[in-house]
Amino acid sequence: STQSRSSAASDVYKRQPSKRLSVLEVHGTDDGITKWNGDLENLDGWGAYFGIDQVMKFWVDGFALEMNETVSVSGIPDGQKQINRHRWWTAADETEVVFYEVLTGKHTWPDNLGDSNVSTAEVIWQFFDRHR
Repeated sequence: STQSRSSAASDVYKRQPSKRLSVLEVHGTDDGITKWNGDLENLDGWGAYFGIDQVMKFWVDGFALEMNETVSVSGIPDGQKQINRHRWWTAADETEVVFYEVLTGKHTWPDNLGDSNVSTAEVIWQFFDRHR
């Protein structure tokens, strides 16, 4: 039933991460496949999932990341999507959560995340290479 799917998803959200790790997310606000606001009712048949705000809150609260910043990424060529970079971290260790919000972005990554000389794939690789 729809209610049991939503309830099961809510139970998962109440849990805390069992291991500290850094998280990187790149997500378009107009993604029609992995929807910004989630799909707890599983209307699309991909499985119930939370919206991006709830997912980020899960990681940030679960790791007790008390510091944060949001910046509008500069260097985006005219005609490309605006990107906001949200970052949460703590002084306790190297754990961080970084979220690139691609305004009006769909279900694809932009070519770059602000530096036209560095692809989005390279930014992702550098992030995980730093945190291994």
